[in-house]
Amino acid sequence: FVAGAEGEATVKAEAQGKKAEGWAITGPRVRTLEDFEGPGTWRAAAYPNWIPAYLRLSSQQSRHGLRAGELRYDFCAATGTAAAYGLWGEEIGSPVAIGAWVYGDGGGHLLRCRLRGGQGQGAPADMAFDMSPRLDWEGEWRCVGFRLPADFPGPVKLMSIYVAETDPQKRTQGVIYIDDVRAAYPASAATPLPARPR
Repeated sequence: FVAGAEGEATVKAEAQGKKAEGWAITGPRVRTLEDFEGPGTWRAAAYPNWIPAYLRLSSQQSRHGLRAGELRYDFCAATGTAAAYGLWGEEIGSPVAIGAWVYGDGGGHLLRCRLRGGQGQGAPADMAFDMSPRLDWEGEWRCVGFRLPADFPGPVKLMSIYVAETDPQKRTQGVIYIDDVRAAYPASAATPLPARPR
C-alpha cells in the first residue's frame, strides 16, 4: 500500500501491548469533502426529535487543521431506538468509498453514514452504511469508513453521519468529533470530482 496510489486498506498496529486499527483511503482520486475549518451547511437532528443533539465547529479536538465537527448526544431518556445526526445533504458525485476521522468517546454505539443515490433517476436509493462496527474507542482518532456497493446508483448525496443505539440497556450521553470527511473515486470516473473544500 503506497501513499499516492489509489486504494483502500485496513491498517493494524501493535506496540508495547497496545493494539490499534484504522481504515484508510488514499490516492490521486481521493477528495476531502468536509474539513470543518469554516462555516458549513451541517446541522444537528435527533430521533426521537425531543432528545438532545448538538453539532458545532469545535477547537477542543482536531485531526487536521484547527477545528473538527463536535456531535454531542444524550440518549438517557430514550426508550427505543435513539440517534443523533449531523445532517448535510450535499451531492458528492459517484464515489466508491467514503471515510472520516472520528475521535471516539467509548460509548459503544453505532456509527453510520446515510447516502441517497440516483438523483433525478426515478426513485432514489436510500441506504445507511456502518462506518465502524461500534464506537468502542475513547480519547483517540481513528479513520473509519466503508466501500459502496458496485451497483449503488450515482450521483450520490451524503445525507448524514450519525450515532445510533437500538439496545435499551445502552442509554448514555457523550460527544464525538468528526474531521476530514473524504471520498475515493474510480480513476475512470467520467464526471468531475467535487471541489476541495475552502
